[in-house]
Amino acid sequence: MTGILEFASNNWWLIFPIGGVVGGWAGSIAKYNEKRRKDKIELARIKAAAQTEQLKLTTTSVEQLCKTLKQHDGLNEKWFAYELDLATLI
Repeated sequence: MTGILEFASNNWWLIFPIGGVVGGWAGSIAKYNEKRRKDKIELARIKAAAQTEQLKLTTTSVEQLCKTLKQHDGLNEKWFAYELDLATLI
């Protein structure tokens, strides 16, 4: 224990350069954490926008659905008229 205290009393001035190095490391870690936080926020914003866009694309109105079914029924009617026509069967 006396060796450590003797080293500290003889080399007390080393605290200043070591403190500068540690302060630089702490600053770089803080910058990295801030960048990571901003990236997480940006990613969450992009995911939310994608989900909103997906909902807009998958949501169909009743009017669109009725129009599509009416068009499908018309096509079925034409096809069945063609298939069941005696002139085309012969």
